[in-house]
Amino acid sequence: MNKLNLLLIPFLIISFLLLAQHPQSAIPALADQDEVEGPQFDRGYLSPDFETDPDKIQYDPDKLVYLTIPQLEDLIALEQEGILKCRNTAMEKLNSMGHPKTPSSDDMDSIEDSLECMRIHKANIMLVKKEINKRLKDVSSADPDRKKLKKAQGQANNAIKEGQDSQAEVQEARNKK
Repeated sequence: MNKLNLLLIPFLIISFLLLAQHPQSAIPALADQDEVEGPQFDRGYLSPDFETDPDKIQYDPDKLVYLTIPQLEDLIALEQEGILKCRNTAMEKLNSMGHPKTPSSDDMDSIEDSLECMRIHKANIMLVKKEINKRLKDVSSADPDRKKLKKAQGQANNAIKEGQDSQAEVQEARNKK
């Protein structure tokens, strides 16, 4: 090795170590920018699809294509849980009102929000069921996935029925108030 290489190696090692410890000082053009931690709502760092309320998320049917059958089953179960949670919230609100009390507009808004929540969860289950039905059309009767898809289809049908029953129960209780 010549003398230039021997001098260059320690310089490169020191430069690398400095860059690893202080990357902003190594790149002056980027050093002038502010460091920001976490999402900055006022700076546009979040996508417009960012959703903080899981009860208002609606599925994109085009993205369901990429999910496996177990993942579709998990979505159905998740949406079923969401329906029950919304139902329980509405029923608790209705039961806390009592008969002699006239429901306030806040109470009624809360109940309407719960009903809307159930509608969204039920619509998501219907989207998953539609994807399952599309896949059922594409598989032969001998395909081992057909049995799994039929099972998932049955789960979706049951979840939709439970969602309809829950909505009807809340609407009936709301109408009695």
